[in-house]
Amino acid sequence: MRVWSDCPARSLAGFPRSDEGNPCIADAAMTELKRYRIRYTINGNPASLTMSAFDEPSLEQAELEILLHHVKEHRAAADAPWEIPEVPSEDSRMLELGVSDIEIELER
Repeated sequence: MRVWSDCPARSLAGFPRSDEGNPCIADAAMTELKRYRIRYTINGNPASLTMSAFDEPSLEQAELEILLHHVKEHRAAADAPWEIPEVPSEDSRMLELGVSDIEIELER
């Protein structure tokens, strides 16, 4: 495993000057920001929103984005570790909004 200090040809900013012939670039995991479309129904009506992320968002992340988008009065969306609710806050808020059929897809 290479460490950054082993990489040759670093610029003043600490980044490699060139990709050519630099083995550290070949070993690096390149990430790019991607756009994901979250499709869902709310009270029987189709809806969608977009989200930017490096990796595909989880269902829980998509639910939180939907809550942030639709809930006018933002109150706690997650339960404290010491609470033992009958239904978790996220689930009850999603039920109140009437959200279902959540699908996540990469926008091309």
